[in-house]
Amino acid sequence: MPAAVDEQTAKARTGWLQFEAFGRPIPQPRSRSKGSQRPYVTEDHPVQTWKKIVWAACHEQIVRKGYPKPCFVGDVYIRCVIRGAHHSADLDNLYKAITDALKGTAYKDDRQISHMEFIRAPVDEFEAGVFIRMSGEIAEILAGGG
Repeated sequence: MPAAVDEQTAKARTGWLQFEAFGRPIPQPRSRSKGSQRPYVTEDHPVQTWKKIVWAACHEQIVRKGYPKPCFVGDVYIRCVIRGAHHSADLDNLYKAITDALKGTAYKDDRQISHMEFIRAPVDEFEAGVFIRMSGEIAEILAGGG
C-alpha cells in the first residue's frame, strides 16, 4: 500500500488520474453552526454518502496506479462531467461536494486546484454519476529515501 508523501523521499512528475463514481450527485448544502462551533453538515445528510462514493472511486484508482496519498503535490487541474443531478441543484454546490470528497486523497488541500471545468449533463437516473479527470504533479516515492 502506498505510503503518505514525505517531502524528503518524494519527487514529482506530471501525471493524471481518471475515474467514475456512480449515483445521483448530491450538492453540498448550506452549513449549520451552533453557537461558537465551526459550520458543519450533519453526518446523516445524503451528501455525506455521496462524498464517500466519490472518495472510494478516487481511492481505488490511486491504489491501482500505485500513487501515494495525496497523490497531487502541486497545482491540480480538474475536468468533471456531472450526470443526472437534480435540475435545481446549483453547479457550485455540486462541485463543492466533489472537491471536498477528494481532499486528503487526490490532493492535500483544495487550494491546490488551479483550474476547474465542471459540466452538467442531463441523463436518466441509471446513468447518474460523475466522470473526473485530474492532472498535475504526482508524487513518486523513491526507494531508499532518494
